[in-house]
Amino acid sequence: MASLSQALERMSTQRGQLDSRLGELHSQLDEGDSPVHALEAEHQNALGERVRADRVLGEARTLLESIDAELRTFEQTRHQRDEQSLAQREKISQRRLDQQALVEPAL
Repeated sequence: MASLSQALERMSTQRGQLDSRLGELHSQLDEGDSPVHALEAEHQNALGERVRADRVLGEARTLLESIDAELRTFEQTRHQRDEQSLAQREKISQRRLDQQALVEPAL
């Protein structure tokens, strides 16, 4: 009976040691998962920032495209005005020449 009692006591001690080791292993697993969770959270934050940056960039591109379109319109108008101005100058020069031609024979 004494040997059976000693065997039970040894098994109980071993059981306590195994339970303690199991607790340590659970603790290590929890600690090991902590960096993974932190990295996942950081990754999600970075993805959120990227989405916001892409949205802002898209808005900026849209604004730039509208400004470019408006600038092209202004450039076309300026070009038309330059052509009109050149045509008017040519008419004025021709009228001066015609006027000089009329005035010179009279002299």
